[in-house]
Amino acid sequence: KTSECIAQIVKDLDEAAEALPAKYPNAAVDYGRITKVAALAVKGTVLLWHASPLFNPSNEQSRWQTAYDANKAARDAATDAGYGLYENFKNIWYKEQNKEVIMVNQFFYPGHPADFTYIRAGQYNYNQPYLPMLLGFPKKDGSPLQFDVNRQSDPDYNQQFLKDFYTNRDPRFYATVFFGGVPYMTADELADSYRKGETYWCVYRFNGSGDATNRTNYTSVLVSDFKRGGIAGIVGFYDRKGMDTTAAAADQNINRSQTDFPVIRYAEVLMNYGECANETGNKGEA
Repeated sequence: KTSECIAQIVKDLDEAAEALPAKYPNAAVDYGRITKVAALAVKGTVLLWHASPLFNPSNEQSRWQTAYDANKAARDAATDAGYGLYENFKNIWYKEQNKEVIMVNQFFYPGHPADFTYIRAGQYNYNQPYLPMLLGFPKKDGSPLQFDVNRQSDPDYNQQFLKDFYTNRDPRFYATVFFGGVPYMTADELADSYRKGETYWCVYRFNGSGDATNRTNYTSVLVSDFKRGGIAGIVGFYDRKGMDTTAAAADQNINRSQTDFPVIRYAEVLMNYGECANETGNKGEA
């Protein structure tokens, strides 16, 4: 039964939290080890899921109260241990051991490099942002970016929408999404392709052959070499967050990324706490 599984998971996490320190005294040596705060954060997440419509279609309020209590405890423990929001969202990935990272998967080469290939064409791009995510980032002023389908034939409206889409977004959009016209993120200035500063595009190209339905290919190209590039990814946008910008393209290609992956951040603890507070009527806390 689901309830029995949840109860056992919570019991295990409570025992772990009781036995573990909130932080280790020698951070340089023990960084990455599971802490009391990490155990409490995972517990809060598990109970949030258990209270959510996925497991709680009848919206039983006692589950939300249990999740609220757990996530408030996780928030308090994290704050008391010195965790907090990191000032620069983009650099959360690149400033290792920053105060926002509660639980982390450390990557290093050799030994444990990240299996995270560089941005390129074809089937390798298995992690691409789709439209709902792309529209989920607000504009600079915090207002939502919404497309009015009733004005889709208005060229002036379309031009303004695209201008807002690419140039008037929350900074987190640019830290997360890679799109056409952005310089390629690599430290390699001498590579044959994918050089530092070289821009990358996804375009339709006429191939001069095939039937009427197959005369263009959607392809990824570099602005300096339109003969290069294979079949592009599905959406024309790519994942930028977490790319190892210090690695040469050749190293990125064979999975030598050393960028750590934050599994749990302080921000997630706050979001979980806020959602539970909202569902239990504590809207002022949310």
